Amino acid sequence: TGLRLMLENGIVVRADADSTGPTILGTLGVGSPVESVVVTLGPSLQVSPHKYQWEQGWRYLSFSDDSTHRLVFEVDSHVVRSWRAGLLPAVEYVEGCS
Repeated sequence: TGLRLMLENGIVVRADADSTGPTILGTLGVGSPVESVVVTLGPSLQVSPHKYQWEQGWRYLSFSDDSTHRLVFEVDSHVVRSWRAGLLPAVEYVEGCS
């Protein structure tokens, strides 16, 4: 519940969560404080403005330890609003899974 999968050519390339329930890295999920993401992922975290909500202070917090996978949290100024994990380039698609 609360997890959507993106398929390309019959292969799962991405998972999206935009409701409470699914977590990643133990306890990080929708509703987690932004500070928890920052503390957990540390200096490897990349911060970029949100494509649609940047004026409201939303941003993307991205993490990758290789060149093929990425973990992306969409956050407002306080909490995680959604997260996604998967293969590049699918994990970078703003449109998401439906």
